[in-house]
Amino acid sequence: MVPFAARSLLGLVVPPRCAACGEGCASDAALCAGCAAELALARPVLLGDQAGVEVALAAGEYAGCIRELAHALKFGRRLRLAEVAATAMLHAAHEASVELAGAVVPVPADPVRWRSRGFDPAEELALAVARRSGLDFLPCLRRRAGRRQVGRDRRARLARPPRVALRSEPPARVVLVDDVLTTGATIAASAAALRAGGSLEVVALTLARSAQWPHPRGLAGAIDAA
Repeated sequence: MVPFAARSLLGLVVPPRCAACGEGCASDAALCAGCAAELALARPVLLGDQAGVEVALAAGEYAGCIRELAHALKFGRRLRLAEVAATAMLHAAHEASVELAGAVVPVPADPVRWRSRGFDPAEELALAVARRSGLDFLPCLRRRAGRRQVGRDRRARLARPPRVALRSEPPARVVLVDDVLTTGATIAASAAALRAGGSLEVVALTLARSAQWPHPRGLAGAIDAA
């Protein structure tokens, strides 16, 4: 562990940088003031009963500050950003009046990708969501090795979805957590495994919604249509 005095001196020599835009920020902050404000103002994206879940909800679109936050967590190994992302995700659930109950379950990572990274972004997010919501954390899903989803288009992803199975009995109500909601193929496979194990209600909660998701609908539109 680096002593506090050394950390303070290092901060003077190499000022901390915002995880999203790269600009300078406070030593105890992951984001600069501008990006923090952008994240706070992000519009939640609420989707209906698609991909085998009752509700799919993202903190915002995969763009701007949210995109950079997701990228820094997943590829930059900045794991403390999971707490920042979890706060945004729980804020989105509150704004969308989506009740979170039961246990928080991460969408399982491909085992090859997990070994290469040494961590699972979805699991880090799920742990942070559980800590901040007070819900239990339950990694009850596992994913078998298969073709990577990254870089494949929507048709290819849906034609050959990932293979997901249970490693333990799931609860009746589940908050299924992932970093980016892309086509819904992994969410759908995970939800199917949970329902096969006895789960009655599955809510998908993610940081971002990719443009590949088939039926985007903003929160305001969802409320107007209700």
